[in-house]
Amino acid sequence: MKKIFLICILSLFFVLPSLAKAENVEDFVADIQINADASINVRETITYNFGDLQKHGIYRNIPYKYKARGGNYNLRISDISVRDEKGNPYTFETTRESGYVKIKIGDAGSFVTGIKTYVIHYKVKRAINYFKDHDELYWNVNGNEWGVAAGSVIAHVYLPQGIDESEAQRACFWGPRGSQETCYAGVDLENGKVKNFAFNSNLEKNLLPGEGMTIVACFPKGIVHQPTLWENFLETLKDNFVLFLPLVCLLIMLSLWLTRGRDPKGKGTVVA
Repeated sequence: MKKIFLICILSLFFVLPSLAKAENVEDFVADIQINADASINVRETITYNFGDLQKHGIYRNIPYKYKARGGNYNLRISDISVRDEKGNPYTFETTRESGYVKIKIGDAGSFVTGIKTYVIHYKVKRAINYFKDHDELYWNVNGNEWGVAAGSVIAHVYLPQGIDESEAQRACFWGPRGSQETCYAGVDLENGKVKNFAFNSNLEKNLLPGEGMTIVACFPKGIVHQPTLWENFLETLKDNFVLFLPLVCLLIMLSLWLTRGRDPKGKGTVVA
């Protein structure tokens, strides 16, 4: 009995401090406004619990580089800002590394503990997918790069104009990357029209480290601008310039040959 008692005491000695220092994302709420020009404005409200730990802040990694459509496909992420729930700015810096926009939030000269709220704003272009009979937003809401668990993940997607509920097809998936586990996908109505899409991760189970929530919001064509062939070509050229480099070199060499490389015609045959 003494040995059992001693083991229990030692277990509590080692376990309780780790429980007290546990950190997690308590809530992750994303409000996504789809604009008529096909860009989206994202506001992420992250309630982060540092527990008893003392840290400088958090990282938010947003993927922007993909292998798709026969080559590289990059999102255009800009206008990044980070504030607290009262609108006060946080110190942050951004880098682009390994296909991610990495937002480092916090001050190296100060520590934070307990519960903090981070409100991140940014703008994204090229996030809309276009199909023959509809367009869609396919979006990983919170990402799969968090090293801590998350309580709830919620997303609201707003359209430039209202649509009929029958036209608002949607889906929601949560779990590790590639998971087909479904979560709640609904709509909010206003005057008989869809006001916004509403998504929610599984309310009965927290997301584990490395798990995320991905949403699909479909809407009729004509709601947002669809790029022309020329616009698509220019954007593809930016993402895949190396693939077009041989063609560019060929055109440059052909131009040089036509303007400077050919021999002059001369005066024709000269009889001695």
